[in-house]
Amino acid sequence: MLLMKKYKQLTSEQRYAIYLGLENGDTQRTIASLIGVSPSAVSRELQRNKDKRGGYSWRLAHEMAMERRERLPGNRSTPERITEMLEAPVYFTDPYSAWQKGSIENANKLIRQYIPKGASFKDYPPDRLKRIQHRLNERPRKKLDFNTPKVEFYKQLM
Repeated sequence: MLLMKKYKQLTSEQRYAIYLGLENGDTQRTIASLIGVSPSAVSRELQRNKDKRGGYSWRLAHEMAMERRERLPGNRSTPERITEMLEAPVYFTDPYSAWQKGSIENANKLIRQYIPKGASFKDYPPDRLKRIQHRLNERPRKKLDFNTPKVEFYKQLM
């Protein structure tokens, strides 16, 4: 029976060594032996992370690898796991089912009165966002018997 090694991602140090090896003109095979991985791992790393001009940036390659790691199926939180961690029930809606998430859709509608859809919150200074937040929290809501969210929040604390 053939045993396969568990795949491990390259470390930032290994990626930096690849970069230095390329700068020195070393072959992929030489670089691989220096960092203790197979030549195919170095080849795969270079193919996956080269920029538009064919260059290799070890920092960018490492950032992209960390993003890919987060997207792996085993790294996603399930509703059950989130419920367990928060010790509170959590519900997920179906995609494109706005009727299942009424309150957040209503909140989004209120926010859109101040920030247009497609705009980034990064484009707004923090003091402007605070003013918007204040206006929304001071706005009476029918669902709250025309109290403000702020009043209802402090009622829960008492």
